[in-house]
Amino acid sequence: HDKFYWVNNQQPLFPPDVSFGAIYFIRNPLDVLVSFAHHSSKSINKMVKTMNNSDFAFCERDDMLQNQLRQQIGSWSDHVKSWTEQKIIPVKVLRYEDMILDTFNTFKAAVQFLKINKNDQQIAAAIQKSDFKILAQQEKENGFKEKLIKSESFFRKGQIGDWQNSLNNMQRIKIIEKNQEIMAKF
Repeated sequence: HDKFYWVNNQQPLFPPDVSFGAIYFIRNPLDVLVSFAHHSSKSINKMVKTMNNSDFAFCERDDMLQNQLRQQIGSWSDHVKSWTEQKIIPVKVLRYEDMILDTFNTFKAAVQFLKINKNDQQIAAAIQKSDFKILAQQEKENGFKEKLIKSESFFRKGQIGDWQNSLNNMQRIKIIEKNQEIMAKF
């Protein structure tokens, strides 16, 4: 989850000598907002503030034991820019929306970027096995360890544009005002 940053302003958190590259999944922040609110069991208004907060980090509290290390996230735009504008390691940007609308070609581009030698049939089989509906059903049957205790499920909807059913105009404006430059770019 970490944004790309320099530790003590000297060494990248992800050093190039041990980093072949990164696949960066980007999603419309309006849809991220709704998904993140459900995942975190937080209100939409709280998540607007979180996603627009340049100092946001997971596990930032030091008054209790955390189940994972602190992860510096930043605002949605900070995170995107940190990965897409750094020149230390190669990055392949994949839009979530393209993963839904052109699944095979988008997934194949990721496989090729990683130099994984798989044919079209193997790629199609991997896509089929990781279909959202299949993963959601597996979660219902067996649980999913990444699901937070407070959240109803990890695999909720996975839809493009679901923000239109959940956000009011002010919430939408607050996200767009803070992130419009990067939203337009991608």
